[in-house]
Amino acid sequence: MLLVISCPCALVVSIPLGYFGGIGKASRNGILAKGSNFVDALAALKTVIFDKSGTLTRGVFKVRQVVNLNGYSKNQLLEFAAAAELQSNHPIAASIIDAFAEDGLKLNPTLILNHTVLSGQGVKAQYGEHSVIVGNDSLLHLKLIDHPRCEFDGTAAHIVVDGN
Repeated sequence: MLLVISCPCALVVSIPLGYFGGIGKASRNGILAKGSNFVDALAALKTVIFDKSGTLTRGVFKVRQVVNLNGYSKNQLLEFAAAAELQSNHPIAASIIDAFAEDGLKLNPTLILNHTVLSGQGVKAQYGEHSVIVGNDSLLHLKLIDHPRCEFDGTAAHIVVDGN
């Protein structure tokens, strides 16, 4: 490919068009970049390491473990979490809703009130008579909620019902 520039204006216009073309081509191949600075960062990479679980490569999450405490069953916890996450578009929310639906269980959306997204931490909602918080470790520490660590890797989303 050869680019012939006959005036400085063409050079100024060609640079953003090059980025737009690159971002467009990448998106057609399933690679999303927020802007030209990220394209520049990608161009400078020498090594890329991907995980084998699919969370990074495909954005697919799956509930692997439910630890039920304080008298709540696994299905009850999944119901509370699915209710809190029902209005969320986060991939982890979808995995919780899928785990709940796998058992053929159904939610009553009319019982979900006061849904609030806690950016970067989780969500909270009222589900019937229950206050539900679904979030990461830092959210639970912020709310001063004692909770166990997950056995498989020490991290995970956590579900809290009625402050328990």
